[in-house]
Amino acid sequence: MDCTDFFTWAAGTSERFDCAAGNPPFIRYQSFKGLSKNAAAAICRAVGVRLSGLTSTWPAFLIATASLLKPDGRMAFVVPAEIGHAPYAKELLEYLLSAFSTVHVIAIREKLFPQLSQDCWLLYCDGRGGMTLDVCFSRVDLFEPFPEPPIPDEVVRWSRLILDCAVVFVHC
Repeated sequence: MDCTDFFTWAAGTSERFDCAAGNPPFIRYQSFKGLSKNAAAAICRAVGVRLSGLTSTWPAFLIATASLLKPDGRMAFVVPAEIGHAPYAKELLEYLLSAFSTVHVIAIREKLFPQLSQDCWLLYCDGRGGMTLDVCFSRVDLFEPFPEPPIPDEVVRWSRLILDCAVVFVHC
C-alpha cells in the first residue's frame, strides 16, 4: 500500500477507475495547506473550477475523484447537507452537471452520523463524460442500503436551482 496524500497522488496518476465511493474529509479550505492544497487547486483549475477560500475540502475531493473515473464511470459519496445551501456548492454542482449524465442528491432526514453535529446526505453521480441540466433530489427518512438510488421526489432544472437553491434543498 502506498501511503501518500490523495491530491498529490491524484494529480500525478494515470490510473482510471470505473467507480468510486467514500466519505471525503470535511476540513475547512483555509486549514488546508502545502503541497496537498496546491495539488487540489491545480486539479480543480484543470477542469475550470475555482473554489473560494471559504469552501471546505470535500468539493475538491469530489472533483479530483471525478477526474480519476473512466468514461461512463460513477461515484457515490457522503456529503455534508451544505451541498444544498453553501454558496461554494454552486461551483461543485455546475462542474458535476457538466461532467456526468446523472447527478442525484439524497437527503436523509435522520442523522447519518448521530455523534456529529454535521447533517450528511448522499451524492450519486453516474455517466462520467456526459452532462445534464437536472439535479435529481430524493428525500428518505433514514439510511438503508439500496442497490440503486431511490426514485427522485423532484428533478430540478439547473437554471431554477440557481434561483431557489436554498428553497429546493433546505425543505427536506
